[in-house]
Amino acid sequence: MTMLTVRRLLLILIVTLTIFGSVASAFEINGHVLAESTTVLPTESVVLDNVDHVRMAPPTVPVDDEMTAALVDLLTTISEDIDTRTFAVTDLEQRGEWYLVSVAGLVDLADLEEWNLHDHGRWFGLAILTKDEQGRWTGSIEGADDFQDLLMSISSDVLSPTAVTDLIGGYGAQSSGYIFPWEPGTSMQYGVLGVHDAGFAGVIPGWKAVDFLSDGNTALGRAPNRLLAANSGSITYICRGTVNVAARIGDLMYVHLLDNSTLTYGRYFSQGQVIGQLKTGSFSDRCGWASQAAGWFHVHWAFPNSNPFRAGGWELGLHDGIWRRGAEERRIHSWLRADPPPPSPPVLVSPANEAIAEEGQNIILSWSATGAEYRGEISGGPEGPQSFGWQSGTTRTISAPPAGYIYLWRVQARNASGQSAWSSSRTFTVRPAAPTNLSAQAWACDRVLLTWTDNSGGEEGYRIYRNGSPLAVVGANSTGYIDNDVGESASYDYFVRAYRGTIESASSATTTVVTPVCGGDPPIPRYFLPMVQR
Repeated sequence: MTMLTVRRLLLILIVTLTIFGSVASAFEINGHVLAESTTVLPTESVVLDNVDHVRMAPPTVPVDDEMTAALVDLLTTISEDIDTRTFAVTDLEQRGEWYLVSVAGLVDLADLEEWNLHDHGRWFGLAILTKDEQGRWTGSIEGADDFQDLLMSISSDVLSPTAVTDLIGGYGAQSSGYIFPWEPGTSMQYGVLGVHDAGFAGVIPGWKAVDFLSDGNTALGRAPNRLLAANSGSITYICRGTVNVAARIGDLMYVHLLDNSTLTYGRYFSQGQVIGQLKTGSFSDRCGWASQAAGWFHVHWAFPNSNPFRAGGWELGLHDGIWRRGAEERRIHSWLRADPPPPSPPVLVSPANEAIAEEGQNIILSWSATGAEYRGEISGGPEGPQSFGWQSGTTRTISAPPAGYIYLWRVQARNASGQSAWSSSRTFTVRPAAPTNLSAQAWACDRVLLTWTDNSGGEEGYRIYRNGSPLAVVGANSTGYIDNDVGESASYDYFVRAYRGTIESASSATTTVVTPVCGGDPPIPRYFLPMVQR
């Protein structure tokens, strides 16, 4: 081969590499420009040798190539943060012009065709996509910097406000109020794996999981096949396999559910509400697998890594996998009973907060029913803090509490599983009885005599008002006052209030008097003098 031939071959090779390199550096699908290092895979898997590229394993639901390309673009922006470049779509739902897409990050995969969430799951999250006016895909994904902004901008028809709140809150909003996710009064067996990472390790701040099993034999006190929500929350991630479903509800994950119509994005479950049934017997699909006897079922129950984890009044040590409640311990193979959860705090019903009551009035406290028994605390009166209960009823009568005080009260509930937190507090004020029979008489052109009936048993005194403004203060048990600061031929309006501290009674009736023209003072009968103050 001549030197000229060699040079020509080298030139052809350089030109060819340049052309292919420019094509591979960036490309556009439906107007959506993908990153330089991005590789788009179709819905069937393709094994890539370049580990720097995002790889898409086969999805559990059909996804077209355009959406796959858009997802690859989004996943490229977060792949380094979650330490995986292999992903799979695990569910997809269209809401109007928007698409809600669940995605799982996968690790330890020798063959993309062989993935399942239980053995290879490293991360899971929600992507939200739509097309703009030019037909280009836009959106964001959990873990991206702009994901929260997108959540705040989408309509509640796309994703419920409770789901948005759960997603913004992120993982790890650990609750001390989890219950066991099966029927109260029945038991499930603690699985042989104890506390394990399989399927959920690596998510920041990390996930742990436990298994609970039952054969549904309620005659032996075992849990029926009915999975309950351990805490309130909305569905924000789904892996929908051919025979079983995994769903994140609030900050917990439940795996091995049978598919049902309630398992949709944004669906809210209250604590203790039925989620659905679990798959029985042995099975396997991409969203989980089980090897168990016919008729048996189990829940793979995952939670954000937090030591200890608490549920149903028990505390799980993540370091040793032992459930503890006081001196009791439960290890693998043990059966744990789901007792009813401690009650929630009662809601105070009446009287309304900052209500005003009159002296001598009985106060009926009432609250919502959340437990079996209740107790309460009342403070603020002359005798200091007082308590009542435990009692079964949801009302308590306080007989004629002393007037002139602001009272603070709250209530607590309990049942066989324990006590609730205290309710919020409310106040009510008992004001002194108002004076009655106010009379005003002009005894001279510069003097008015006021008299009234004292109806209060605990007042500090009386405040006298003239023409709507404070005039004078007299002591307790007073029933009269002489106003020496009036002018002739003038009209004056008076009312009187009993008081204690800063608390005043209602006003007496207003009375009006007109002073005469000056020309001599009539005498004041002697029997008035001991009762009045000047």
